[in-house]
Amino acid sequence: MEIRFKPHPGHTGKNDEWLARRLSMLVAGTERAFKKESGHQWQLGESNNWWMSRDEETGEVTVAYRYGHQREKEMEALRIGIIFVMHLGEWNLPEEESGALPSSSA
Repeated sequence: MEIRFKPHPGHTGKNDEWLARRLSMLVAGTERAFKKESGHQWQLGESNNWWMSRDEETGEVTVAYRYGHQREKEMEALRIGIIFVMHLGEWNLPEEESGALPSSSA
């Protein structure tokens, strides 16, 4: 199972190690992250259960968990927690909330 979110617009591939280490702290309890040669770009933690990759075109980040089957609510809670802790809410608004600010009635 995986979750997706948008990083800060200034995030580039040069920042992937920093991002992988921060995500590893959140999902695996350790700052260790390992660059991989195939599949997902980064292994988070030492257990080989969590992975991170970033789409080069869209910049969207994917965090995948080996045992996430039937855990949609927990994974969505984790996604919301990551967005909150890393201050990414501005770039991850729900579809119905993105766009123009509501007009005030005077």
